[in-house]
Amino acid sequence: MKTKLISLLLLNVFFCIDYSNNIYSISSSSRNAALGSLKTSSGNISSVFDAPLEKNENNFYFSYSSEFNGYIDLFHLGYGFNFNSNTIIGFGLVFRGIDEGFYTSEAWNDNGNGYIEIEEIDYSQINSFNDSELGLLISFNKIFNNNSVLCYKIKPNYHTIGSYNAFGLSFDISYYKRLNNNSFLIGINDIFSQKKWNYSFTEKFERRFFLNYMFNFKKILFSIELDNLSNYKAGIEYKVINLLSLRLGNNNSNLSFGFGFNTNFLDIDYAFILNNNLFINESHKLDFIFKFKNNS
Repeated sequence: MKTKLISLLLLNVFFCIDYSNNIYSISSSSRNAALGSLKTSSGNISSVFDAPLEKNENNFYFSYSSEFNGYIDLFHLGYGFNFNSNTIIGFGLVFRGIDEGFYTSEAWNDNGNGYIEIEEIDYSQINSFNDSELGLLISFNKIFNNNSVLCYKIKPNYHTIGSYNAFGLSFDISYYKRLNNNSFLIGINDIFSQKKWNYSFTEKFERRFFLNYMFNFKKILFSIELDNLSNYKAGIEYKVINLLSLRLGNNNSNLSFGFGFNTNFLDIDYAFILNNNLFINESHKLDFIFKFKNNS
C-alpha cells in the first residue's frame, strides 16, 4: 500500500510539471507510440489525434493503453469521412481514467533533499478520489495536389477529479507535405488552450511548436522530431513482410518498441513504452483498425 501511495504521489508531481498531463498530447497511434511518440501520419485513421489525414478508407479505429504500470487506463476511438474530393473530416474520442486515485498534494513533507521517502509522508492528509477525462477531437483536413494537407483541429474536453470538474477547449494547426520519399510535418499544438475548473481556477497548456521529418526507403522508414519544449524524438520502422512491421523509438531517452500486423480487413498494432523518469515506468498500447469496404 505504501509503495502504491508513493507511486501515485510521484504521478501527481509528474502531471503537474509535464506536458503529458494534456490528454491530447498522448499519442493515439500505437505505431507512433512505438516510434518514440512521433507526430507522423500513418496513412489511416489511427493518427487522427497525431497528424493530418492524407486519405480516408472508411476505417474504424479503437485503441487501449495501460499507462504507468496500469495506474491509468486510456481509450481512443477514431473515424473519418470524405466531405468532398479534397476534404476529410475526422472525429476522435479519448478517455483517460484513474479508478483508485489518492489526493496527495498535502501529504509530502519534504526534508529538503527533493526525494520522496516513506517517513516524509503524512498518511492522514491522503484522500481517495476518481479522476476521469473525456475529450472530443474534430479534424478538418484540406488536401492539395494529392501530396499536401492543411489540418485544423478543435478539441473540447470535460474533466472531473472527485467533486471538482472543468470544461476545456484547445485548437491545433498543422501542415503536411510529401516529396517523393520525404515527408515534412510542421505544426502548433494548443494555439489556444484553457481548462476552467469550478473552483475559479483556469488551467492553461503551453503552445507546442514542432517539426517532423520522415524518410521512407523501400522497407525502412526513419523519422525525427523536434519542438520548442526541448523534446527530441526519433523512430525507425522495418517492414519484414507486407503483413508484419517492427518498430523502435526514442523519446528524450525513453525507449519504446512495437510491431504491426496488417491484413485486408484488420490491422493490429502494439507498443511498449519505458519511461525512465518514473519507477512506475511501463506503458502498453494496443490498437485495432477495422477496415470496411469503401463505397465512396
